[in-house]
Amino acid sequence: MISSRRTITALYTILSLLFLFQPSFGFVSQRRIQDIHPTNSVLFRKHLDQYFPRPPLLLQSQQQEQEDEKTRKQTALLNAGVGAMVWAGGIAGLIRKGSKASLAAGSTFGLVLLASAALIRNRNAIGYKMAGIASFLLTVVMGKKYFASGVYMPAGFIATLAVIVFVYNGVDTMVAEESSDDDGETSTKTE
Repeated sequence: MISSRRTITALYTILSLLFLFQPSFGFVSQRRIQDIHPTNSVLFRKHLDQYFPRPPLLLQSQQQEQEDEKTRKQTALLNAGVGAMVWAGGIAGLIRKGSKASLAAGSTFGLVLLASAALIRNRNAIGYKMAGIASFLLTVVMGKKYFASGVYMPAGFIATLAVIVFVYNGVDTMVAEESSDDDGETSTKTE
């Protein structure tokens, strides 16, 4: 299946280049080539699709990539937001109660979540696992504090956020591993 995608992509690229650099085709005038120059990419893509429609497999893979990119951005944003809140909570614990342990834990967990957001944003799957482990530990620690004190803020709130981050990153980790397994199977078949 991967070889047919590569073939279709290669043919599409060749036809695109021929269309771009050969104004001698009967259906394209020199003026139209200037109108659809690659610097005007939206118009260029529109006219290119008119003469050389994209193959369905290429469209599906591009749509899947766009959905993956959107999910990756959402996960990175969630991790960064919760990481910043945890970090700020550690600083607030130091200022309000003089708790150095709160500062140390908040800074550690917050920075790990922020680092995982940066890794996820750069398409590194280890970021999902980092965030999952950090959020699991944060859930355990803050959950114990919540059940011991019975007060929702801040321990219950942070435990709730950590559960959300854990579930979200857990699902994304499974999806990332599944897609890497699919890539591994196709690469071993083509070799």
